[in-house]
Amino acid sequence: MATTAAHVAVMDADLQHDEELLPLMYTELKQRGLDVIVGTRNAHGGSMGEFSSRRIFLSRAGQKMSKLVCRCELSDPMSGFFLVDRAFFLKVVRRMQCGGFKILLDMLASSPEPVRVGELGYCFRQREQGKSKLDLNTGADYLFFLVNKLTKGFIPARFVLFALVGATGVVTHLLCLLSLMSLAHISFVPAQIIATALAMTENFFINNLITFYDLRLRGMHLFLGLGSFGLACLFGAWANLIVARSLFQSGWSWYFAGLAGILISSVWNYSMSSLFTWKKRSSARAEEQLPTPAAGREARSLR
Repeated sequence: MATTAAHVAVMDADLQHDEELLPLMYTELKQRGLDVIVGTRNAHGGSMGEFSSRRIFLSRAGQKMSKLVCRCELSDPMSGFFLVDRAFFLKVVRRMQCGGFKILLDMLASSPEPVRVGELGYCFRQREQGKSKLDLNTGADYLFFLVNKLTKGFIPARFVLFALVGATGVVTHLLCLLSLMSLAHISFVPAQIIATALAMTENFFINNLITFYDLRLRGMHLFLGLGSFGLACLFGAWANLIVARSLFQSGWSWYFAGLAGILISSVWNYSMSSLFTWKKRSSARAEEQLPTPAAGREARSLR
């Protein structure tokens, strides 16, 4: 946003993108009147280079998921190599999430109108400097981005992921209950207690890994968090039961009453977990994460 240039090229600093393609990208964009032109690894003339099969699989999976929010046909919407008309960027920037690392997909998904986009193939080169940023945190960032775009920002992305994790816990609970009663011949009440504890523990660790990845608990805090999460879920289950029973006795159908109870307990569990289990970092802990002045100078020199 700081530049006054009419067109802006974006590429990685690790020398994997082919800088010799830039003049051709600029010519194509100008002659065809495009909003964006993308350097692609997946179209004619493009190649993933020496990517491992695992990285190729993850890249392909990300591309398929991007179709949920992408507003145009593109073979490589996850590309970090593109040229954009600044006038187009200024039209969409206020709608952008402005988080994560896939700014191209963010721009395309944020445009209220069809995007005039083109592609040019290039061979993805071996990294010469730095290391890959692809890790679990990056994957969680991407999930947050997709959820945010799909819900138009009306529902917090973290709550949606929390609810999805809760749904997997229901499946775990039922499978465990069935196994204990059918195979181990344990009576219902103790089987229900074991299944509840297992599903709750599973939900806690998945939420710690994905939903609250940026506030992830470690060491002793992990066990304390598990305890507070369990207490929150117990109160949530109690609220679920009270609300659902009251609605059912008032004449509501069983499924509406049940869904209302689930919604109440989900909001309660999410709120309490956010307040007590995965609390925001204190200013002292946050300062530990801030870059040093030397790191800041290094970042500015790269820019």
